[in-house]
Amino acid sequence: MRLAFPTIPELDTSDSELPPSTPIPQSGRVGLLLKERTDAELIQFGRAHAKAMLHNALFPQPLPSTEDFDESLDEFAQSVTELQNLRLLVQSLTLRKDQLRSAFEKTFARRGRYVELASDGNLSAIATTALPERRKASKSVGLLSWPTNFELLLSPRSTSTLIATWDRVRGARSYVLEIAEVIEGQPRDWKLAWVGGKTKAQLKGLTPGKTYALRLATIGGSTGQSEWSPPVTRMVA
Repeated sequence: MRLAFPTIPELDTSDSELPPSTPIPQSGRVGLLLKERTDAELIQFGRAHAKAMLHNALFPQPLPSTEDFDESLDEFAQSVTELQNLRLLVQSLTLRKDQLRSAFEKTFARRGRYVELASDGNLSAIATTALPERRKASKSVGLLSWPTNFELLLSPRSTSTLIATWDRVRGARSYVLEIAEVIEGQPRDWKLAWVGGKTKAQLKGLTPGKTYALRLATIGGSTGQSEWSPPVTRMVA
């Protein structure tokens, strides 16, 4: 079914730089790019269009109607405002909650100290207060080894990124990676590349065509850090 659009009146070209005989192009398309706009940009865009359409003689009966368009725009704008206000409220309530928690933790700590002193360390008496016994410090985990199954993979999304993976080491606090460019005949200049608690790291910004060596160590244990793993090399595609 075809929609019947109102007839567009002829343009007055008497003041135009184009000669009267110049035909007006009829193949123009509207580029809205709605998905690329933020909420604020979309509202501003909609308001500007609504203003431009008001009393526009070229489009006397717009579809959807002016009332429907304005109502939809106003409802969307109102929801954005309500969401912004809610976010501000959540931020304020979160800050207030954190302050009250900090105060309560100090109050609770004073109560715990009172129970310790009043009970003279009697565990049976402490148990009646629903407070747990303080855990004894754990023994040192000793010397940790470097992670095993250390591998370097090419990123499927970027030609300048390597992905390093390895197995978790029990007792590890975190892991550290060092990187060096492999240049024949020259010693490797190791530099810090990554530190974190996960068993996977992305190394970005590398140069395609160059070969890199990486070594891995475990942070933790009685010595603070394990020895470095055997280096693993990979060329960046």
